[in-house]
Amino acid sequence: MAKRDKPFDIRTVLTREAVLRFVAENPDQAGKRELAKAFGVKGDDRILLKDIIADLQADGLLAGGRKQFSRPGALPDITVLEIRRRDDEGGLLAEPLGWDVTANGPRPVFVVRQKREGPVAGIGDQILSKLDRSDPEEQTASVIRVLERKKTIALGVFREVPGGGGRIEPVERRQLEYIIGPDQTNGAKDGDLVEVEPSERSRAGLPVGRVTEIIGSLTSEKAISTIALHVHGIPHVFPKPVIAEAEEAPSTLPLNDREDWRKLALVTIDPADAKDHDDAVHARPDDDPANPGGMVLTVAIADVSWYVRPGSKLDAEARLRGNS
Repeated sequence: MAKRDKPFDIRTVLTREAVLRFVAENPDQAGKRELAKAFGVKGDDRILLKDIIADLQADGLLAGGRKQFSRPGALPDITVLEIRRRDDEGGLLAEPLGWDVTANGPRPVFVVRQKREGPVAGIGDQILSKLDRSDPEEQTASVIRVLERKKTIALGVFREVPGGGGRIEPVERRQLEYIIGPDQTNGAKDGDLVEVEPSERSRAGLPVGRVTEIIGSLTSEKAISTIALHVHGIPHVFPKPVIAEAEEAPSTLPLNDREDWRKLALVTIDPADAKDHDDAVHARPDDDPANPGGMVLTVAIADVSWYVRPGSKLDAEARLRGNS
C-alpha cells in the first residue's frame, strides 16, 4: 500500500516571524488581503492569521490597520520628510516627521534629490518623496512634490524643572510652551536659548518636544540675531563650500581705476556689536571759492559685487537667501 502524504499544516509557514519578514520586505503591499494571498490562507485558516496579527500588535511589533501593516518606525517608500540642514558639500538633508527616537532608534537621514524644473525645495520645507534605501551608506529621497511650508522648529528659553527635563518659554507671543523630557534636553541649561522640535505626543495638556540646538545665553549677540532670523524665516546655516569660497577671498583689491580712500577718516554710525559696516561717511569744509560755507560729503559703499562673482558658490547661495 502506498504511503499517504501527511496533510499540509499551514502553521509550518504562517508564523509570527514569517509575517514580520513579509511586512518588512513589502512595506507598500502588506495589508491583510496581501498577507492572506502570500501565505495561501483560506477558510478557517484566516482565524490563525487574525490571531497572529493581533499578537504582534499587542507586543508592539506590528503597526497599522486592516489595509496596511508596517513595522513600528518603518517608513513607506512614498513618505513625507522635512528638509532640516545641509551636508558638508551643500546638499540638502531631510528627516521624517514625528520620529520617536526612544521607540524607533536613531532618526534616519536622506539626501534630497530634485529635478531641475519645477518648484525647488529648501531648508524648512516639507516634501512628498520617494525613498531609495538600496545604498545603506547614502539613502536618498527624490522630491515628488513640495508641500505647504510649515515651521516645525520652535525657538524658546529652556527652564529646568525639578526631577529633570524642563519647559520652553516662547520668545514670541504666538508660540506654544513645550515640555522637554529628561532625555531630550541635549544638555541645555536653565536660561539657554534653544531650538525645539515638537513631538506628536502630548503630556499634561502641553505639547512635548526635544532640544535640537543650543544657541546660548539669551543676552548674547548670537541669540538676538537668531531670534530675528527665526521670526522672519531667514536661513542662517551656510554650506562649507560657500564658507571656504568666502574665506579664500583676498583681503585687498587691485586699485586699477579706483581711488584710494584708506587714509580718509570715514565714520560708520553703527552699534558696537555690528557686523555689517556698509555705508561709511566723511565730511570736510569745501575749499572751493565758488562754494563758500559748503561741505564736501563722501559716502563709501561696500563693493560686494567684486567679491560675489556671477556663477560662484557665493552668488548661488545669495540668490537662495534673498529676502529684501
